[in-house]
Amino acid sequence: MHRIVAGFILTLFLFCAGPAYCAGTYSSLVAAAEHGQRVNYTALRLSYAQSTDYDPYSFSTRNLHGLLVEAFQSGDCNTVLQKSEDLLSHDFTQIDVHAMRRDCFGKMAQYFKAGRERDIEQGLRHSLLRSGNGHSTRSAFRVVTLAEENCVLEHLSIEPHSQMLSYLGATPFDRIDGVQKPSGKERTIYFNVSALLTGSVRNLDTTGSVSQQQNPTLGADPIENQQ
Repeated sequence: MHRIVAGFILTLFLFCAGPAYCAGTYSSLVAAAEHGQRVNYTALRLSYAQSTDYDPYSFSTRNLHGLLVEAFQSGDCNTVLQKSEDLLSHDFTQIDVHAMRRDCFGKMAQYFKAGRERDIEQGLRHSLLRSGNGHSTRSAFRVVTLAEENCVLEHLSIEPHSQMLSYLGATPFDRIDGVQKPSGKERTIYFNVSALLTGSVRNLDTTGSVSQQQNPTLGADPIENQQ
């Protein structure tokens, strides 16, 4: 277990690529983005993975997110804006929430706020999509939440049908197989999930094992040293 934890910590160090991207920056970067300042969104995303609020599988916000989507689909922008503030106070990296806020502010003719949400949405999205191309483990998208995986799959118009956790050395990857629309072509996309698993290590239960509830991907069968 100690060797596994050490491997995850080493992977996270390499994943963060320097202290400016890691601990101690999340709250200040969120505050800067909220005030319309220029922000390094890669630093913001990676620092979220080191924050006390880190919830890689959105357990704490899942129900709230569902209510938010329902309100947005019904055109209730007042509820969208109210509930989204609560959700973003827990996880500022949820790209679709910023997109819904952008649309609602636009409908309410609050164009300055709509522009700010557009900048945040695009900053987070571009950081994520530029982190890799997903064609192999070596060019995997680097994600910090499961929601980011879903964002990439939606961007690529891929409907997933299977998932497997695999490793290249000590680095964990999600392999997602799915069908790309509208062509129907089978696609395989890789995600570097170092941040998610390291966050799960911080949630070790009293038996010394990683909680299945905290990390559902650990239920997958690993492929050792996949190239």
